[in-house]
Amino acid sequence: MAITVADISPAGSKNRKIFSVIKSADGDASATIAHGLGVTPEEAWIVPVGAQAYPGGATGQNPRVTAKDATNVTIGLDTGAGSGNAAAQFHVIVKRPHSIMR
Repeated sequence: MAITVADISPAGSKNRKIFSVIKSADGDASATIAHGLGVTPEEAWIVPVGAQAYPGGATGQNPRVTAKDATNVTIGLDTGAGSGNAAAQFHVIVKRPHSIMR
């Protein structure tokens, strides 16, 4: 697998995590992100950073959340897109479930 995932969350962030995802091999079809929240995230957003992350066209990856649990979020990706890019192609933001007690 040639997908790089980096935690770019602000220091001390406990309720929300932000990850940059870079896909550098055409055949990669998924990315697993270990979020470290300890609970299944209430929400997981995919935020495009560059043209490579947008669906469609020759460079579209069409990223989508395919699974989430107490330890990981899995992102599905189209194959044959995004090879060799040096910058983050999209960010994934995961958020803990809301609680009035926090």
